[in-house]
Amino acid sequence: MRPFEGMNFIYTKVDDLQFVKFIVYTRLLLKHAGINISTRESKELRDNLIGLGVTKMSAESKTGVGGYVKDNPSPKQFEVSDDRKVEEIIMSIKSKGYNAEFTNWVML
Repeated sequence: MRPFEGMNFIYTKVDDLQFVKFIVYTRLLLKHAGINISTRESKELRDNLIGLGVTKMSAESKTGVGGYVKDNPSPKQFEVSDDRKVEEIIMSIKSKGYNAEFTNWVML
């Protein structure tokens, strides 16, 4: 868990082991819940979460307001720890024996 721009409250730090436990417990108790992992977390942590219940991983995130607009001078809302390209994330997922999928909405 990482600090963010404008954070003005005291919080309890969560280390990587506690975070992994939280994700695994959530998956066990709420098997259909979506669990997203952002680029705020380290490459190593994100790679080790593949297969432990994470359903969505971001890549190449822009954290400023309007960050995907060309030549945007907006300050970042938070620091990115994992700055790998989409292709690198795909290779990491595949190296663990999983397929990377890109789906926005699926009609049931």
